[in-house]
Amino acid sequence: MERSREFNLRLVFTYSLIFAILILPVHVDNTILQPRAPLQIPATDESAIMAYTPRGPILIDDGFDDDWPGEGTKANPFIIEGFHIKSNRYCIKIVGTSDYFIIRDCLLENSDDVIDGNGIVMERVKNGAIERCRINGMSTGINVLKSEQVSILSCQITKGKGGIRLEKTHTSEVGRCNLSDFDYGIYAAKVSYSRLIANSIEITTYGIIVDGCVETSIIENKIQDADQGLSLYSSEMLNASSNVINDVRTGAFMKSTRNSSVCRNDIRDGGYGIFLESSDSNEVASNHLTDTRSTAVYVIYSWNNNFTRNEIADNAGVGVYLYDSADCVLYANYIGYNLMGNAFDYLGPATKSHSNSWDDSHGVGNAWSEIWAFTSLSIAGDRGSIDHYPVPILTTGNPSGFTVEAGSSFSIRWNASAVRPHYYSIEQDDIAIEENLWDGKPIDVDITSLDPGVYKFTLIVNSTYGRDTRSTIEVASIDTTPPEWIEPPVSRVIEHGTRLMMMIEASDLYGISKYWVNDTAHFNIDANGNLEDSDLLLLGTYQIEIRAYDSSLNFISEEIAITVQDTLAPGIVGPGDITYTEGETGNTISWIISDGNPSVYQVYRDGELIEEDIWTELVHALDLSVDDLSPGIHVYRLDLYDQAGNSASDEVIVIVNAKTTETTTDTTPTQTTETTSTSSPTSTPTPTEPIPANGTMLVTGIAGVAILGIGFVILILRRRK
Repeated sequence: MERSREFNLRLVFTYSLIFAILILPVHVDNTILQPRAPLQIPATDESAIMAYTPRGPILIDDGFDDDWPGEGTKANPFIIEGFHIKSNRYCIKIVGTSDYFIIRDCLLENSDDVIDGNGIVMERVKNGAIERCRINGMSTGINVLKSEQVSILSCQITKGKGGIRLEKTHTSEVGRCNLSDFDYGIYAAKVSYSRLIANSIEITTYGIIVDGCVETSIIENKIQDADQGLSLYSSEMLNASSNVINDVRTGAFMKSTRNSSVCRNDIRDGGYGIFLESSDSNEVASNHLTDTRSTAVYVIYSWNNNFTRNEIADNAGVGVYLYDSADCVLYANYIGYNLMGNAFDYLGPATKSHSNSWDDSHGVGNAWSEIWAFTSLSIAGDRGSIDHYPVPILTTGNPSGFTVEAGSSFSIRWNASAVRPHYYSIEQDDIAIEENLWDGKPIDVDITSLDPGVYKFTLIVNSTYGRDTRSTIEVASIDTTPPEWIEPPVSRVIEHGTRLMMMIEASDLYGISKYWVNDTAHFNIDANGNLEDSDLLLLGTYQIEIRAYDSSLNFISEEIAITVQDTLAPGIVGPGDITYTEGETGNTISWIISDGNPSVYQVYRDGELIEEDIWTELVHALDLSVDDLSPGIHVYRLDLYDQAGNSASDEVIVIVNAKTTETTTDTTPTQTTETTSTSSPTSTPTPTEPIPANGTMLVTGIAGVAILGIGFVILILRRRK
């Protein structure tokens, strides 16, 4: 019982809320209409559908009996649930009751192949609800007559003549139902204070028909693949809003309808978008009409209708066509890019003394795709209508491309404008770098720096309903700044015979791409700036230019000299002094001479040049015979010169001793035998005074020692200069 009371309280609250909403008068003003929050209807829960119980048709006339669970109260309604019923007349029929009841989770089908009968019929009932039922192959899926406070929620109805029919029914609701393959999806005749909300209808001749209804809302429905989406006949104070209608011959058809609003609908892929015939005092606002094949908005024989804030664009036919209609006001509409023309206004028999206004007379006109300046626009047709305050529909200002220095900061300005701005985004090479809401004023973007290259910057500006346009410019970032030396190259002097190794270092904001040297016959330089000689350099000075390039082929240059010098004197390895006795042969002075740049050698004997020649070998053995010299001391000097002017000398002392002769005399016993040593062929003079033999030998020995000592001293002193 507690559960039943709680349920009844919830049901009373729900229907009270629905009734309060439905009886509110339809009010249309010139503000932008916001989408209504969708009705919170529980989605079909497949796991909640029990195994169907087969049974025959159900007829309840003048109230439920005790065979059904529940008490018929709001908190504890009667329940008809989980049945599988086949019939060619009706499956469930309830007549003449105000008991609260729910029909839910039932499968209802025609019993034969002929489409006939009704799935559910309710007549003269109050407080009934149908939820999550599946109905297939019936002539009419659900038929509600002369009833009130009926709700039909989340039902799936397929294949028949009509999906749901409401006639003379009030304060009721059809929501979240899926209807397909019918002559009509929902038909509401003489219905008031009711809502048709969030239904999905496809493959029908008519999506939703409203005929002779008052204060009824048709909102958030989706209709596709139909001949006519919304058909609004002879009704008042309707609210048809936020519906999505596509792939239909006519999106919304209004005939003999007044004081109603058709707002925020998305109508596309049709023949006509919105068609008004013999209707007056209606508000058509904030609709999106695109991709129609005939005319997006067609108005004929109609009076005093307002068309504001509609987006009428990209249609294959005409945007807006008025014929024999008068006192209509059109302003703040977005009308553009319609292939057969944006707007026409023609006179008719009944409107010769009346006119239509294409602006609000206070400074607000329409946005057009065919204009780029704020000047008046004549509307095509024979009426002579004028939009006195037109504005470009949307423009970016289209700046021209330009060139900047790589690495520098700069700004791009688009003189963009729109009558209904929404947001903008800026892309750099198809990658978004900035986006924000847009106030319709010029747009600037600051760029800190760019590497060298060509860049595309695209501005995308968007108006309400997502209409956008874009402008792309190219910015060439050019690097004209050459690299800088980290350490400027300087001239170098190297010793001949050594190899050149220099490190060249430069820097650039975008890196060094290569190093370069002009003399590639003698020098190599690699990508890291290592400068080397390609082979051993000869003596001399090499004037070279060195460059460092960046990726844009800017370069820095430096001219330096590489000087190869020789500061080393030639090398001499001498034999030492030579002593031999007159007449001996095979006496040779052997010098080993060396230098990296040999030139000339000279040999002197006792100060006289005896030999001179060119010396070419780096290491050379110079042999000089010193045979056949006269006894005495001879001084040989070797002078060496290389190509750099370095020199070296070496002296060799050659001592030639005279031959020694011995004479033997035979005497009588009283006579003495004498031995004489001579240094020349002449005889020794006879002394004036006799000298004792022992004294003579002593003097001779002392003299010989003295001569040898003097010679040795001379040798030491003159060995090298």
